[in-house]
Amino acid sequence: MHWKFFGAFASKDEFIGLDIVNNLAKVSKLLGDNSFTAVVKVKGAELDESVQVAQQHFTQDFLEQHIKPKEDVNTLYPLCGPPRFNSEVYAALIRLGTTPDSIFFV
Repeated sequence: MHWKFFGAFASKDEFIGLDIVNNLAKVSKLLGDNSFTAVVKVKGAELDESVQVAQQHFTQDFLEQHIKPKEDVNTLYPLCGPPRFNSEVYAALIRLGTTPDSIFFV
């Protein structure tokens, strides 16, 4: 099982699960299994080096660089962000071939 977390936050204060995401990414990296990856867009937060910081919007083209639905059949996609982010990323993941039951909101 693999988890690919996508999140967008206006500030560090809005990123309630910051410590959890940092620790999951760190443990996954230490184990070398890549069972958890995270791509986030947030201002002013200190993130573990294994968390990728996005500098752009999460467009379909951007997501295509991070997912491969045919290869990632055992992957879950937790999404966390404002409503517009959640709906746009959800729709883009579906268009890219991800199944609805593998996407959830946290």
